[in-house]
Amino acid sequence: MALLLSNVFITLLRGNKKSPSIIGIQSCDVLGWVFVLIYIGICSFCTFIGVRTVKAEQALKKKIGRGMGKSDVEFTNKIVG
Repeated sequence: MALLLSNVFITLLRGNKKSPSIIGIQSCDVLGWVFVLIYIGICSFCTFIGVRTVKAEQALKKKIGRGMGKSDVEFTNKIVG
């Protein structure tokens, strides 16, 4: 949900060919690219949180010995740092 809302917000701020920016940014302006970099940062942060959450849940499943399926991808330090 955070990614969808941030995508809509960044699109409104930057504008596109059909609709202008709500804050007056011109196409390919420096501030527009700053918003793209902010969006990439938000995406990276959400990915980091998601991987960290899954690793914690898998560690708990391994600790109690239940819940891991045969098709589950195991996140180890060799695969994910």
